[in-house]
Amino acid sequence: MKLLNATLVTLLITTTSIFAQAPTAVLTDELTPIYPDQFPDGSAAFTSHAPRACTTAVHLVINNLTADADLSFTANALLSTQFYNLIAVPVEVNSGVSSRTETFDKKINPDVIRRAPFNIYEVLEPFDKTIKATAKQMAFALHCTIPANASVGNHQIKIEVKQNNKTIATLTWNLKIAKIAIPPIGRDSMGYTNWLSFGNIAKYHNCQKWTEDYWTMLDKYLTILAANRQNMLFIPLSDMFEKNSNGQWLLNEDRFTRLIKLCDKHHIYWLEGTQLGGRPNGDWSSKNIELRFNKSLTPTDAAKTEVKQICGQLYAALEKNNCTSRWIQHLSDEPTDTMADGYTWLAKEVKAAMPKVKIFEATMSQKLTGAIDIWCPTVNKYQANQEFFDARKTAGDQVWVYTCLTPTGPWLNRLLDMEKLRPVYIGWGIAKYNLDGFLHWGGNFWSVNPYKQSVIKHPAVRDKDTNNELPAGDTHILYPKDKNIYASIRLRSHTIGCEDYELLQMAQKRNPQATQKIIEKVFRAFNDYEKQVSLYRQTRSELINLLD
Repeated sequence: MKLLNATLVTLLITTTSIFAQAPTAVLTDELTPIYPDQFPDGSAAFTSHAPRACTTAVHLVINNLTADADLSFTANALLSTQFYNLIAVPVEVNSGVSSRTETFDKKINPDVIRRAPFNIYEVLEPFDKTIKATAKQMAFALHCTIPANASVGNHQIKIEVKQNNKTIATLTWNLKIAKIAIPPIGRDSMGYTNWLSFGNIAKYHNCQKWTEDYWTMLDKYLTILAANRQNMLFIPLSDMFEKNSNGQWLLNEDRFTRLIKLCDKHHIYWLEGTQLGGRPNGDWSSKNIELRFNKSLTPTDAAKTEVKQICGQLYAALEKNNCTSRWIQHLSDEPTDTMADGYTWLAKEVKAAMPKVKIFEATMSQKLTGAIDIWCPTVNKYQANQEFFDARKTAGDQVWVYTCLTPTGPWLNRLLDMEKLRPVYIGWGIAKYNLDGFLHWGGNFWSVNPYKQSVIKHPAVRDKDTNNELPAGDTHILYPKDKNIYASIRLRSHTIGCEDYELLQMAQKRNPQATQKIIEKVFRAFNDYEKQVSLYRQTRSELINLLD
C-alpha cells in the first residue's frame, strides 16, 4: 500500500510538472506595460478598433519556452503584418517628483508604474516569422498596417506559434476597421519633432559622416520617424557649413540640397535649423549669446557680420530650393529673462537676413514677445501660464509644448517608468488646447549603451560627483543595432496620440460639443487624465464611431 501511494505521488508530481511547464501565451494591449519577470493578464483573443491609413498592434507574451529552440510565427491576415521581438531595458532609478530622478529630488515619486530597479519591454526588433528562444519568457508585437482603401468591417487574424515543429499557441486578433482614415503627415499634420544627434548616427552605426553608408543610415532613421508621424527634421547647421582655407564659412549646398530631398522623400515638410548660438561657456547668468561659428558675442558688429554671412547663404539656398516657408530657426536653447535683450537683438538681425523664416524656441520667458514666432514651453509651464500663451496665439504666434527631464510626477512625459498612455495623451492635450505641436530633444542622444543603461548623468555635470541625472529614457526614443535603427514602444505610443490628434481635429470640426465631452472622459489637463487602458480604448472607439 505504501509503495502504491508513493507511486501515485510520484506520478502526480510528474504530471503536475509536465502541465506546469507547458507554454502559455496571451495577447495584451500594446499600451499595457509588460515586464520580463511578470506574466501579464491577457487572453487568447483580443479585439481592436482602428481607423484606416494607420498601423495598429497587439502584444503577445509566451512563457515556459524551451531555450535555444526556434519559434515560428504565422498570421493569416489579408492585410500587411510584421512581427517584432520585444527587448527589455533597465530602469535603474525612478523619475523624480518634479524633475530628473528620485536621487535628485530625494523624494519618493508615487506616480510611477513600478518601483525601480526593474526591466521593462521597450525595443521593437523586427524579425521574419522565425526567431530563436533566448529566455523562458518572451514578448512579441504584431503590427498590422491598414491601408486607406482597406475593407471596412471586421477582420480576423489567426496567430499560430510553433516551437520544435509543434503548435504551442493559437490566438485570435479581431480587428474592427472603421471607415475614417488618418490623414498623411505633411505641412498640415500635427507639428512633431524628435531631435537627432547626427554624430551619434555615425558613432553608433560605425559609418563616417556624409559617406554613402551614412546617407543610407540617415534614410533608415527618417523612414522610422516619418512612419511615426514626425513631420519636422532638426538640421545641424554645423554640418551644413565648412570653413575654407581663407577661414570663411561656406554652405555645402550639395549636402544641404540632398538632405532637403531626403526629407521630401519621406514627406517630412518642416526643416528646423539648429541653434545659431548659446550661452558663453554655459553661463546661465550671461545676458549675451555667443554665436556658433566665429564665437561672436551679441550685440556687436562682429555678430552682425556673422549673422549676415551664415543666414545670407542659408536663405539663398532655401530660395533656390523653394523652401523659405518651410524653414524655422532656433537662436539659443531655452532663453531666459536674463538673456532677453541679447536674444531680441539677434532675432532682429536674423529676421532681416531671413525675412520669411519663423523663429522657434523652447522657452518660458514672456520678455521675448515680438522676438519669437513659435513658442514652446514645457507642458506644466504652458498650463501655469495658459492665459499668456493663448494671447500669443490670438496675436498670430504658434504655441507648441515640450518635455525633457522635466516635468515628472503626475505630468505627461515619455519616460520609461510612466504609463504608456502618457505619450498618447500628449496628442489629446494638443487637440484640447488647440496647440500646434510637440518637441522632444531626445531622439537618439545616447552616451552609453541604451540596452544596458537608461539613467545617465546630466551632460553638464557628467564628470562631477552629483545626483543631477537624466531620467530613464529621456535621452532617446530610438535604439541602435549594427546597421539598423529600432523604434520603441514609447515611440509607438506617442504615434497613437498623434493619430488621435488628427481624429480629434476632424471631430471638432463636425461636432465640437460631442468631441469636448469625449476628451473630458479621459483627458482634462496635462496632469489630470485617466490611466485605465480599457477606458481609453472605449473612449477612442466612441471618437471613431462619432467620425464614422
